Formats: sequence, C-alpha cells, structure tokens
Amino acid sequence: MNQKKLHISRVRYRLPDVTYSIQEFARLHHKDLPGMNDFVLTQELYKTKEELMNIDVNNQPWLFVAPGISVSAFDWLSERLSRVQAEDRKRRSAFTQIRKFVSSL
Repeated sequence: MNQKKLHISRVRYRLPDVTYSIQEFARLHHKDLPGMNDFVLTQELYKTKEELMNIDVNNQPWLFVAPGISVSAFDWLSERLSRVQAEDRKRRSAFTQIRKFVSSL
C-alpha cells in the first residue's frame, strides 16, 4: 500500500514592493501596523520572526526604497519585528489601563 507523505511547506514572507502600490509603500515604512487587528498583528509577529530565523544573509533580497536607496531584507525584517513588538506593547498597555479603570469603578 502506497502512503503519501504529508509535507508542510513553509510559505515565504512577502516583502513589500513600493513600485506596486501605495499600500506597499506604507508597509515598507511600517505605517500599516496601527490598522491591523490584534490577530493579524500577532500573525505578523510570528511570520516576521520565522523569516528572520530562516533568511540567508549571504544571499538575501534587497528592497527598493527610493532611487539610489535600498535596504537589505534582514535589516528591514529586523526593523519590522521591532515595530510590530512596539505596537503590540502599546496595545497591551492600553488594555491594561482600561482594565484598571474598569476595576476601579
């Protein structure tokens, strides 16, 4: 009996392409993070971490920022992770303040 092997393939993280749309430009500069709901922000956190762990720094893509300006994928992902974590902390802090306010009523 032939058994099929089940494989879970890792989906590559999609890096922003500023030549594609204004939304991609906003994503390159992390302006999309405040508009994400908590679930999507958490997904972004884990996807960014995974991509940073798996990136080959010797053979990585570069992101076009502006004419004559590019940034390595590793550097952008590192900044992205930092920004996602900051947004997450900000939301948790706001939630904690609301909970304290409600409990004081």
